[in-house]
Amino acid sequence: MPANEMNNSPYAIRNYQPKDFDKYVLLNIKAEKLEPTGRCISPQVIAERLGQPNYSPEQDLFVAEVIGSIVGYMDVAPELSIGRVILDCWVHPQHRRKGLATRLLNYSMHRAKELGARVAHVNIMEDNVVAKRVLSRLDFSLVRRFLELRLDIADVRWSDINQAALECRYLQCGEEGKLAQLQNRGFAGHWGYNPNTVEEITYRINRSNCSPEDVVLTCDGDKVV
Repeated sequence: MPANEMNNSPYAIRNYQPKDFDKYVLLNIKAEKLEPTGRCISPQVIAERLGQPNYSPEQDLFVAEVIGSIVGYMDVAPELSIGRVILDCWVHPQHRRKGLATRLLNYSMHRAKELGARVAHVNIMEDNVVAKRVLSRLDFSLVRRFLELRLDIADVRWSDINQAALECRYLQCGEEGKLAQLQNRGFAGHWGYNPNTVEEITYRINRSNCSPEDVVLTCDGDKVV
């Protein structure tokens, strides 16, 4: 527990426990309904997220609780090979302006220090005014902007796609090491890139909403390039 944690609040901040799963799922569903992000939310997807390699929900996930209800959370995703953690926080609108985000952040910073991280990053949508205001108040500053691109499939020039596809194929089971090597070599040195491990890639492509056929490889003959 952080040294400056308050004890006179009706809200308790604590580590996630397995018995919290159903309530945590409901909170995520509510969050996506009230403030859509486009993320897939289901009990299975959340269970898979909590079970990912190099992550411990009992240590890296904090919840805000009042009268037996979970009304907020702070997720701490370690990326220690580049010295950072990525934070994901949400508090139910009915329970905002009560200092919960600050208290959750205190717990997450305590955990980040335990892990040896040097910096904490948060990703938010550009139009998320509430998050901008809260993060600014907590001394976060803007460091990068990212574009989210969209392609209308109806406008695709299939002749070009079909020609390019002659040199491409889907990832096959057992090729996770090749993919990790290609990604880590291609993105090495790029800002914010955390090198992937074979274990992490294998776990991701075997989740319920993923498949090896979601990954397309370009080949030069029999060699993946």
